[in-house]
Amino acid sequence: MNYSLRLMAIFAILGVGFGPAFAESASPLSGRSSSTSATVEPTTQQRVERWTKAKWNEAKKELAMDKEKWSACQAKSDQQHLQGRKSWSFLYTCVKG
Repeated sequence: MNYSLRLMAIFAILGVGFGPAFAESASPLSGRSSSTSATVEPTTQQRVERWTKAKWNEAKKELAMDKEKWSACQAKSDQQHLQGRKSWSFLYTCVKG
């Protein structure tokens, strides 16, 4: 066998042998991850922060029924200077937790 044929045979073997390994290592770079195909559920905090004002007002009525917890959680929210949707998620998890 001459030198160029040997070289071509070596490249052919290496190309077949390492092709799948290179393809697998390239997939994370493409932005897709085959190992994490399951969707990630949003946290309670993320869900509450996306609520409408009407939905929050409904939930607030239910949460405020436990007056002691509601007052304590409101005080904690005020201490942390939380406002708007950040306070909603804090108050919801504080009262429910």
